[in-house]
Amino acid sequence: MMNESSATALYETEGRLVACDAGFIEMLSEWGSQRVTLPLNLAAHPTGTVLLPLLSEMTASDCQELDGSLIVSGKQYRIQLRRLSNQETQFILINLSRLAVESKESSESDLRALHLIHDFKNQLGGLKLYAAYLKKRMVNDAEGSEVCEKIIHGLNAMAERSRLVTRLVQPMVLSLVETNLSAMLDEVVQGLNPQAQEQDVQISLDLSAEPPLMKLDGILLRDALQAVIRRAIYVTEAGKRVMITSSVNIHDAVIEVQDAGPRIAAERQKRFFDLGRSAASLDGIEAQPLRDEMAIKMALARRIVEQHGGYLRVNDAAMGGTSVQIHLPHSRS
Repeated sequence: MMNESSATALYETEGRLVACDAGFIEMLSEWGSQRVTLPLNLAAHPTGTVLLPLLSEMTASDCQELDGSLIVSGKQYRIQLRRLSNQETQFILINLSRLAVESKESSESDLRALHLIHDFKNQLGGLKLYAAYLKKRMVNDAEGSEVCEKIIHGLNAMAERSRLVTRLVQPMVLSLVETNLSAMLDEVVQGLNPQAQEQDVQISLDLSAEPPLMKLDGILLRDALQAVIRRAIYVTEAGKRVMITSSVNIHDAVIEVQDAGPRIAAERQKRFFDLGRSAASLDGIEAQPLRDEMAIKMALARRIVEQHGGYLRVNDAAMGGTSVQIHLPHSRS
């Protein structure tokens, strides 16, 4: 699906692109219809209207990784942003990959939807700037400043949901590398432990059956594991635990996540990963914004696993809740 190899660049958080390879220069020239010279101030380049909001979001939220998509001049790109080390370094690595639209996976209506979402995200970015400006003007007005903060929080939530929907409908390209699935799972659980503690839920992780090294897209699969485990945390009753185990059979590595939440009828288990407010997997979660976010992430998790040639199975858990099994073929070349 990829027309060309990935292109990379190095971004200085002060606003300049300080290094990039030939592929990245080609993309910038194509987007901006102008000659590229380094160091490049992205704010002065047409590409900056697309890249700067993502880079600013990463810097403002202090996140280490960001994976998303871009639509520029009718073409789709996958963008991956990574901090090279700590905050003191003040550099972000940009990795771009062009995506080819295949008729089997992306119809014209899908493309129109992607364009609409992209425009919507740009409008949200503009509103966030206005809200931030008003907040600075109201530094001596506690009530006004609090209202602006709530507006910014709401806009951030809307931007995150639109980002997830974009990922759900766009063509998905896997970057397969040899991966230690057990180490990835342990890392995901460590990252979710603070959320579990807030919910008074414990996570029990048993990796006694260690899968072999597997060719996986670590970024995407980590997102899928986070979605399934995070859902289990939020539906599990306070004081109880989420149990995660691994096993290996002749074809698959299997990760099982068992929650201690409400039981789900067999006929509703079939709709467990369906996108929608009535998705059975969200029973036990009352807050609507959280339900909306998790519904999208669960649908995306299914798509990611299936893109790896795997599948998900939902059953009653022995401990009284729901068991989600993630099957990933370890023999895939």
